[in-house]
Amino acid sequence: MIVLFYSTQDPAAVHAANALKELRPSEATRLRGFDAWHFRGLQSPVPFDLVELPFRALSFQEADLFGADLAVFLSRHAGASGKPCFTCHPTGNFGEAKEGFGGASKTLSRVSAHWLKRFYLALKERTGRVSMEATHHGPTLNTPTLFVETGSDEPEWVKPENGILLAESVLMALERKDVGKAALGFGGTHYCSAFAPLLEKGWALSHVASKHSVEFVDKAMLQQAVSKTVEPVEKIFLDKGGLSGAKRKELEGWCGELGLEFESV
Repeated sequence: MIVLFYSTQDPAAVHAANALKELRPSEATRLRGFDAWHFRGLQSPVPFDLVELPFRALSFQEADLFGADLAVFLSRHAGASGKPCFTCHPTGNFGEAKEGFGGASKTLSRVSAHWLKRFYLALKERTGRVSMEATHHGPTLNTPTLFVETGSDEPEWVKPENGILLAESVLMALERKDVGKAALGFGGTHYCSAFAPLLEKGWALSHVASKHSVEFVDKAMLQQAVSKTVEPVEKIFLDKGGLSGAKRKELEGWCGELGLEFESV
């Protein structure tokens, strides 16, 4: 079962959740003590549950208790530019967890590269304004986890029409069947400018450590990123303009020791 989560403290998530309830018939229920809605039947060929959280979602480690095959968090995205966009990304902390941002230190969530690809492509098709973000913040879960978000500032979060776009993108993603060769990315920008194009070239990305967090990556973290990817990882992509020479050599050496193929892009 796929479970979607949203926080009542997040206006972008509330608008998306309300839009889902308008777009598809659902049945109100309770799941593990939370208000929830079942989406099933002919109009929901891929069944899913929607769970309402009365608190911020970033620290909701209890999401693992729902036994989902995939956890998708509807959320707002805050960006310094304030540029209207929609984003998706895995969760986890390559370094120390930051106060207020959830998750455990040096811990990554499990992630399905295939599902990340489907959400990215659905957001691109429906909105035309999509960015893939590098792995960041919590919760850090054993359940394959993704965040899908409306950005990048409050004027965009409170627009009901953006909630409709996010909801329609989610429904499209759930019915997509895209697959690809799973890969990881290291270096470059937070918005994965070197890696996102690979999603339309036969690849499916899992965890990405941007230049802001790659300094925390050691051999054990590389192994963790591989093991926390649902699909077998076939390649490690290195941003040729977004890594120091020393870090590149380290990553290439660890890839060699672990038998992982790597390529600079």
